[in-house]
Amino acid sequence: HRPLFQVKAWLIRRIPIKQEFPVLKPVRAKVRKLPAAVRKRPAAARKRALNKALIIPDSQNGYRRDLNTGKLDPFHDRRAWDICLQVAHTAKPDIIILLGDMLDLPDWTDKFLKSPEFYFTTQPAINELYWWITQLRETGAQIIYIEGNHEFRLTRAVMTNLISAYNVKPANAPENSDPTMSIPHLLGLSELGVEYHGSYPNGEYWLNDNLRCSHGTIARTGNADSVKAILRDARNSEIVGHIHRHEYAVKTVHPRKGAKSYVAYSVGTIARIDAGTVPATKSKNDWQQAFGIVDYEDGNGLFNITPHSISDGMTVHDGNVVTSRKDIDKILNEAMNWA
Repeated sequence: HRPLFQVKAWLIRRIPIKQEFPVLKPVRAKVRKLPAAVRKRPAAARKRALNKALIIPDSQNGYRRDLNTGKLDPFHDRRAWDICLQVAHTAKPDIIILLGDMLDLPDWTDKFLKSPEFYFTTQPAINELYWWITQLRETGAQIIYIEGNHEFRLTRAVMTNLISAYNVKPANAPENSDPTMSIPHLLGLSELGVEYHGSYPNGEYWLNDNLRCSHGTIARTGNADSVKAILRDARNSEIVGHIHRHEYAVKTVHPRKGAKSYVAYSVGTIARIDAGTVPATKSKNDWQQAFGIVDYEDGNGLFNITPHSISDGMTVHDGNVVTSRKDIDKILNEAMNWA
C-alpha cells in the first residue's frame, strides 16, 4: 500500500482588489412634483374614445460585476428600456403596467449556485430601476407594478434566513406603510404614486372585465406552448410575462349564447438576449424583446392588443421607426452620478 497525502493551500492576492460595495438602502431621490393636469389627465381631455395601456415586460434589472475592475455589466437592455420610454411619451397611455421581474435579484436566491460576480449588485439595480420609473412617471400615466417571482426572491430570502425582519416597519412610519425589507419600500413606490400588486403569484390587474394582466406562472419549453397551456382552462383573456418569449394565441369556445374568443399574450422581455448575459439554466435562450400596447373599453368591453417587437434597439410604432438614443448610457450614468 502506498500512503496518500493531502495538500492544502491558502492563496492571498499580492495586489488586492479595491471594491466599495454599497449598503442596501431605500431610494430617496428628489422627484419633480408633476402638475395636477399631468398627474391625472381627465377623460374629457383625451382625443380618443378608448383607454390605452402600455405593457412593459420583464426587464431583469441587475448586473454582473467584473471582480478585477468593479465595472457593472447590466442584464437589462437600456436600449429596450429607452424605446419603451419614448413610446410612453408618444402614445400617452392612461396606464403603464410593469409585468414583474423588473429586478433580477440574483444574489437573493438559493435556487441556483450564486457566482461572486452577482454579490452586492442589488443597490445599483434598485437605483437604476428607480430612475426608469421616474422617467415613466413624467408621462402622467397611472403606473401599476405587478410582483414577479424574482421580486419574490427578496421576501423568500427574508422568510428563510431572517424571519425576524419579516414585515418590520419603521416606528415613525404610518401603519399602512410598506415593510422595510420589501420591494415597494426599497424602490420608494409610494412616493412615486406607483401601485404595487403582490404577492407573487397572486398579483394581478384587470384592464377590463375580459382582460387580466399578471406576471404568469406557466413556462413551457416549446414555442407557443406556454400560451396554449394558459388557454386550456381560460375563462378570460390573459397578458403575461415570465417566459421572455413573444407569443400570441387565441381560442374560440361556443357556449349557448354565441361564440366567444380568448387571447393569451406573452409580451416577451426587455432584458438582454445575447448569449450568457442574464443568469438562466441555459446560455443561449429562445427569448424575444418586445412590449405591448392595449386599447380597451371599460367594463365588459372590447380590447385590442398591438404587439411591438424590438430588434437591435429599434421598434416600429404608429407607422414610425423608434430608435434608442445612442447616448442613453451617458445620460443614465450622469443622472445616477456613476463614473
